[in-house]
Amino acid sequence: MTVTVDHDELRELNRLVRLGAQANARPDLLARLSAGPFTADQVIRSLQSLQIDLRNRRAGMGDPGRGARLAAEARHAETRLRRFRELSARWPRLLSEAVGTADSDLGYAIQRRVRCLIDEGTALIESRVPRGEFDRWLQCRIAAEVTDGDRALRAAATMIAGRMSATLGLSTVIAPMPQVFGAPTVVAAPWPTPAGRQPLASRLISILMPAYSGIAMSSVLLRDHVPVWLLAAAAIIGAIALGGAALAGDRWRQADRERAEALTRLRSTADALRPALAKQARDGVRAIEQRVHAAVDAAVTEHTGQLAAAAGASQRAAQAQATGQALRDIDADLASIRDLLVRASRLAATQ
Repeated sequence: MTVTVDHDELRELNRLVRLGAQANARPDLLARLSAGPFTADQVIRSLQSLQIDLRNRRAGMGDPGRGARLAAEARHAETRLRRFRELSARWPRLLSEAVGTADSDLGYAIQRRVRCLIDEGTALIESRVPRGEFDRWLQCRIAAEVTDGDRALRAAATMIAGRMSATLGLSTVIAPMPQVFGAPTVVAAPWPTPAGRQPLASRLISILMPAYSGIAMSSVLLRDHVPVWLLAAAAIIGAIALGGAALAGDRWRQADRERAEALTRLRSTADALRPALAKQARDGVRAIEQRVHAAVDAAVTEHTGQLAAAAGASQRAAQAQATGQALRDIDADLASIRDLLVRASRLAATQ
């Protein structure tokens, strides 16, 4: 029966010491008394350690300048809380300004990138690249522009969140939730179908017939004055020369027509790409604003609570120092520790 009573008494002492260690911010004592079996000697050593801490704290409270220092800390904590509340009252307007700046920058970047796409495509068309190579280049550039738009939105999200953190003076950076922005589907415009293009045989006939008619008429008029072999040679040479010139002119017109078609296709693709990228930017900015708004709201609420708790603790400490209540509390704790030491020493003597 005595053993059971002593064991219950030891558990009660351990519980009271752990409460004291928690109240005095001693996690080492908590870990020591909570891990595995414990003895009365361990309880005594823990109580002695708490007793030393309280005596040191009481000696520090006797400092004549401590009251003025605590009062100054309380005023400073109250000033910080008031200033942050005044600043945080304007954070929705600050967020709107940051979002507006990002939206303007994204819109300008889209116009500039599409303009560069048109300039580079025009240069390729002027250099007479094959149609297949131009098609591959255009598809790659469209994919690159969509990827650049997504990257620009992520950079805008980081910029807006960092700007809000710096403006509000928060200790932690406001990090918006990971966002996957929707990529627009943009396909290059099809090649325009030319109207009225004649087959190759018809074009050759239309080119060579005028030259053949002129040579035939000249041969009829000059057959009585010029030898036949000379007329035949002149006819052949003239047909070759005039036909070659006509073919060269037709080839140049054909190349110019293909160039115009390629430019038309390039501009049609750019006209389709521009609004698609603009919509991607608008949707992304709207999503960023919603997520950053929620993150800032939570961060401001949390930081305000922390500042209010710090200001309240500083105010209570200053009042306790001014009224002497802190010293009376420490004296009461020391008296309780002395009583617990007596009980623990009695248990240690019976073991």
